[in-house]
Amino acid sequence: MAYYLKYRPQTIDDLDLESVREDLTRVVKSGSIPHALLFAGPKGTGKTSAARILAKIVNCEKRKKDSTLPCNQCEQCRSITNSANIDVIEMDAASNRGIDDIRLLKDAVKLAPALAKSKIYIIDEAHMLTNEASNALLKTLEEPPSHVIFILATTNPEKLISTIRSRTHLIKFGKASLNEIVVSLEKIAKGENLKVDDGVLYEIARLSEGSFRDADKLLEQTAYGKKHISLADIGDLHVSDMFDVANFCLLLATKDTKKALGMVDEGLRQGMSAISIADKIIVYLRKELLGKIGIGESTNLDLGKKEIITLIKMCIHAKKDMAISFNEQIPLEVLIVEWCETNDNSDKEGEDNDTAGKTSSQPDIKVSKINAQVDTVNSEADPITISKTVVQVNSNNASEEKNGCVDGDGHEVANSITHELWSTILSEIRPINASTEALLRASRPLNFDGKTLNLGVYYTFHKEHLESINHRMLLENACAKVLGGQVHVVCSLTEAPVTEIANVSQIPSANASNNSFSNGSKTNLTGTLTNSDETDIINIAKDIFGD
Repeated sequence: MAYYLKYRPQTIDDLDLESVREDLTRVVKSGSIPHALLFAGPKGTGKTSAARILAKIVNCEKRKKDSTLPCNQCEQCRSITNSANIDVIEMDAASNRGIDDIRLLKDAVKLAPALAKSKIYIIDEAHMLTNEASNALLKTLEEPPSHVIFILATTNPEKLISTIRSRTHLIKFGKASLNEIVVSLEKIAKGENLKVDDGVLYEIARLSEGSFRDADKLLEQTAYGKKHISLADIGDLHVSDMFDVANFCLLLATKDTKKALGMVDEGLRQGMSAISIADKIIVYLRKELLGKIGIGESTNLDLGKKEIITLIKMCIHAKKDMAISFNEQIPLEVLIVEWCETNDNSDKEGEDNDTAGKTSSQPDIKVSKINAQVDTVNSEADPITISKTVVQVNSNNASEEKNGCVDGDGHEVANSITHELWSTILSEIRPINASTEALLRASRPLNFDGKTLNLGVYYTFHKEHLESINHRMLLENACAKVLGGQVHVVCSLTEAPVTEIANVSQIPSANASNNSFSNGSKTNLTGTLTNSDETDIINIAKDIFGD
């Protein structure tokens, strides 16, 4: 028999969580046990065991009135221990979650107990009930027959509807501490006559992550066929230790693509799922982020706060993609390549890399003069006209002293997006991700204040894609590289130019000449899209919409 079943607690005093022992003792000694209780806490912390103990206390034939201990000898106690009591019904809400299941339960509740004093309904994973089933159960919880007690057990109490939570007496089951798990393991080791070296039980407790059941299984696995356990016998007991997340995040920080991909592949080969790997990365980065702002400890990972936040968002996005991907590891591998190959150190914050200000190599134009000139052009005007205005302002100020913007890190940055700068930005993006550059063809820079670039996008489809973390991060990195400082991109819908809607060349490609903004030529849509330099755009469209 498995250890967690063989050594299952049989009385309140056997429960390993001190807080639960105290709460249940108060409930029993009060002499009035609630008709509905909610046992909420992580897996493996003893919720079902506590529910059975309470069922025995209620129905024990020999228990004294002021005692919290069932006799464990009478017929009722023995049948509950052996899961054979017809008046103690355990229901798995994960597989019996519909309204029809609850209707059957409501009909059965009306019947008096066959042999016991009270009928006990233990509904495990109660949060899995549908809304309809939960509402059907609600009336019974409000006014149950006097011979019925409901015990709802769940790992996610917040998913229960509020009206059910408000009608139950809550008993909280927290994660077990290391000491509580060690005490529980010592009982098993003593019962099995195991000789355990110092530190073994503590290491098993650490690997169990707050779960008594997981700790019992790990000890059982280690002790299989042995009577003496040393630290060397533990090995890679727990699946989560098959992936060294600290070393992996170090590889991300140093942009070592090959080794990071190799670690993921090894973790998958060892039996981990891509989702569990992503979860571990998110948890580790969260801890690191909190450590950098003074909450908890930090490992001094060589990443700035903004970089860590970006990585966390990328992991969350990758997890969502895993649910719809035919191969769940692909989104994780794409994340690694995109991060290591497209991200640069421009995201690091000033407090992490306090460097001297750098002078931008790009043309510097006074914002006030640009605004004065551009404001005279109607917002719906031809983008070529607008670009001409910007170029004219640039030439008028070429001989003047530069008065550029300075970002938070002390770096001087350009404070307008001329057609030359925009062409350079697209040139940076094209070899990395052609689809991003293709999306940007249906957009134009509206204004730039030295920190924030307002990008006008013609179509909702393009805007939604450009606002996704991958496309936006690639654009912001390219802007930062070209403009000489951190740039935040904000997308807004704007109408496509009426007279030039077919002239895609108004926003130059990486291979277009710098005169494409202002040559005034009109090219029809077919001619533009079928240009030999633009065939990749057609392929991208086919990938998105099909042939």
